[in-house]
Amino acid sequence: MPAGGLGGLENGDGDASRIRRVQPYRKKVENHEAAVARHFVWYNFVRAHQTLRMTPAMEAGLADKVCSVVDIVRLLDAVEKEAA
Repeated sequence: MPAGGLGGLENGDGDASRIRRVQPYRKKVENHEAAVARHFVWYNFVRAHQTLRMTPAMEAGLADKVCSVVDIVRLLDAVEKEAA
């Protein structure tokens, strides 16, 4: 990375601290992967799309209802218990 440490992402004012606050996932790749995965699940299983009038997961036959965030957390808890 360049001397600024942010890969040239700071603006012309050199406001690097603001850039670091806006991009909290730059520290660890695992944190970024987790954020992308959460967004993917929300976008495809929780958010009903206006043009589809359902979630993409329902359209693809992967889900039979619009899931809530609570449903996703329960599913993750069950998977973790099975793995243990």
